[in-house]
Amino acid sequence: MERYFGTTKVKFAQLTSINVNKWIATLSGTARAKEMYPVCIRQIFRAAIDELNDYDNGIIRVKTNPWGKVKIPVADRPNKKAITAEACRAFFAAPLPQTRMIDPLPELGRDVAMMSLCLAGMNTIDIFNLRKEDYHGGIIHYKRAKTTRSRTDDAYIEMRVPEVIKSLFEKYKAGDHTDKLFRFCDRFSTSDSFCANVNIGIKQIYKAMGMQQEQWYCVYTFRHIWATTAQNDCDATIAEVGFAMNHSHRHTVTRGYVLPDFSPAWKLNEKVIDFIFFSDATLRRMAKEQPKDEGLFRISPKMLIRAAAFFQGSALPTLRTSAIPTSKRLQRRSSINFLQIFPTAQWFSSKSSISTTERSTSTNIRRAKASDLFTNVSRMV
Repeated sequence: MERYFGTTKVKFAQLTSINVNKWIATLSGTARAKEMYPVCIRQIFRAAIDELNDYDNGIIRVKTNPWGKVKIPVADRPNKKAITAEACRAFFAAPLPQTRMIDPLPELGRDVAMMSLCLAGMNTIDIFNLRKEDYHGGIIHYKRAKTTRSRTDDAYIEMRVPEVIKSLFEKYKAGDHTDKLFRFCDRFSTSDSFCANVNIGIKQIYKAMGMQQEQWYCVYTFRHIWATTAQNDCDATIAEVGFAMNHSHRHTVTRGYVLPDFSPAWKLNEKVIDFIFFSDATLRRMAKEQPKDEGLFRISPKMLIRAAAFFQGSALPTLRTSAIPTSKRLQRRSSINFLQIFPTAQWFSSKSSISTTERSTSTNIRRAKASDLFTNVSRMV
């Protein structure tokens, strides 16, 4: 707004509905600023009105209020940030870039990403603000900083620390000079600085892996990975995922009556960790996107099918039918007796007797290569 008006001292008289709408129009090319900036300015404006205007005594210092005629646009919906389980495993298995630093940023980024992922997508600000008194009995007790002021339960949650990251807790354990749980406060003054450097370390790992810049992601991506894996591959409901990630929900009144048990969130977190770090399975959603093998499918009488039989490189007559064929129907529709050529073909039923010569031929066919005898069937839609 200061750039738009050309001054660092923007007056309330300048904030007319026309000027505000023109300023918002300059933000149309942004993804989130077109909504966030006007909302913040509106809150500042309303706070100024409450402080400066005295409606009881008729003292009106701020006489303009443009927000009744201002329409704030909606921010663009961000793309899903979750990546595949294979990409996540490749990230943690990648060697760290060589450096002369004692505590390099790539190592910090990898370790914090590991902690965030294994703590149900815990945010970096909550990791940074953890205190020694918050961790006891193998469980961390904290209030989520993002929503603690807007929720009646103070966004309180308990999360059991998995065995896979307990070594990281010891690695970054703070000394007796501070009440913080981790020694991140010795290196970074604020949680914002901590998060920024963690993201720099993550990007340095991806740069060393040879990935394109548009494929890089940040520490918040691992929160998306946890949620996607929990719902798609661990059979968790959206409510269970939201509960484990300490999201706000509509049952605020009911939760006021219940003493919450966080053990279901612990169990779901263990399932996600087992899927990502202790298996080679692919994401179920990604498996659905892979092309299916059209070689096998169920044939029903309502389908129009076309079949062609091949034997030792030679094509036999084709068959076109709308029902599952039997051996008698095949013999009627084809000029060649399939049973004499394929005495061991189990997909055709026959009550005819087989001679000794045919049994010998049957044995030779069983020993033939699978590539010499196959049936190619394709659907006609």
